[in-house]
Amino acid sequence: MLKQLNAEIREDLETNFLAVQSLIRTFRNQAGHPTGTKPSREQVYVLLQLFAPYARKLYQLRDELSA
Repeated sequence: MLKQLNAEIREDLETNFLAVQSLIRTFRNQAGHPTGTKPSREQVYVLLQLFAPYARKLYQLRDELSA
């Protein structure tokens, strides 16, 4: 189905999704074995920086698939 998407959406799609998937897996594992530690300011900053391009790509994909 990737070949049917326009080039702008295909660009970095896998990279964005794999990065977020990796983060979700890491935090899910940490939640399963809670340590009581809070994420550092730097961790939160990185997560927020990764969210913007992920969300942008997700909305592009949604628009393309609903068209």
